Amino acid sequence: MFDAITLAGVDYDLKVQDSATGKRYTLCKNDEVIEIVPMDSNFTDKVLNAIENSKEE
Repeated sequence: MFDAITLAGVDYDLKVQDSATGKRYTLCKNDEVIEIVPMDSNFTDKVLNAIENSKEE
C-alpha cells in the first residue's frame, strides 16, 4: 500500500488519527485533505481510488 502512494507521487501524505470508532487515515495532497479512509479490508483500494480521483480534478 505504501509503495503505491510513493509511486503515485511525493505530493501525497497519509496521516493516522485515532477516533472513537478506530483508526482513520487522512490522505492529503499539498496539505489539502483528499479523502478520510477508515482501516478495513478495502483500505488499499480506497486510498488508490482517492489518488486516482484527485488526479482527474
